[in-house]
Amino acid sequence: MYRAIVQDGFNNEEPEGTLKLVEIPIPDAEPGHIVVQIKLRPINPTDLVAIRTGRFVRYTNQPIVPGSEGYGIIHKVNF
Repeated sequence: MYRAIVQDGFNNEEPEGTLKLVEIPIPDAEPGHIVVQIKLRPINPTDLVAIRTGRFVRYTNQPIVPGSEGYGIIHKVNF
């Protein structure tokens, strides 16, 4: 399990109120893929704009993890 902050839905009055800390199971690596354990995924000013306007979360029925960059370590490999 790993923890992530996700934006689940959008609220025009209080967009930051849609952020939640959740625990998510670590996925298995599908054939030809790797799983990277993200250690740091910073939230930058452009990410705040996306959170406050619902830019990405409005177009999906899935929660999104804010942030567009970061680093991690390889957790699983399946080639």
